[in-house]
Amino acid sequence: MWVRRGDPTGAAHHRDLDVWHVLMGTAMLAMLLGWLPDGAAVPLLALSTLAVGWGLRSLQRTASAAAYARLAVGGAAMAVMAPPATQPGMGHSVVGGGMAATSHGIWVPLTVALVVLLASSASTAGPALAQPGDLVRRLNAGCDVVMAGAMGVMLVQMI
Repeated sequence: MWVRRGDPTGAAHHRDLDVWHVLMGTAMLAMLLGWLPDGAAVPLLALSTLAVGWGLRSLQRTASAAAYARLAVGGAAMAVMAPPATQPGMGHSVVGGGMAATSHGIWVPLTVALVVLLASSASTAGPALAQPGDLVRRLNAGCDVVMAGAMGVMLVQMI
């Protein structure tokens, strides 16, 4: 765990979450703006899988378990939004693409479940936004809310 030095409250700030916010936010922005090249499906799936694994592995950190749960949910949503590697031309934009848009069956209920989980994630991060004090925690919570909202909108477009 990476901790801020000289923190008078003794509260840990997990810089790994900052790194994940940058990685996932950059990938989301690229998907949203259609900047993904055709070969981006495998790296995006790898990043998403790592985010799910890192989030689940880090759940034992009781002070920040909710943040890691939000990371795991976001990683799962990103994996569903990843353009399929087998379809050339699908890598350009998530809108109208992604695994859920190319095959039905389990993907539609999974996508709906992820939208519900993202809404729940945003609601668990919400109270941290209203707490006075630690600006870094408020920024992290704000990032979680914005990313959950954007992912939810992108997933709904795929249904």
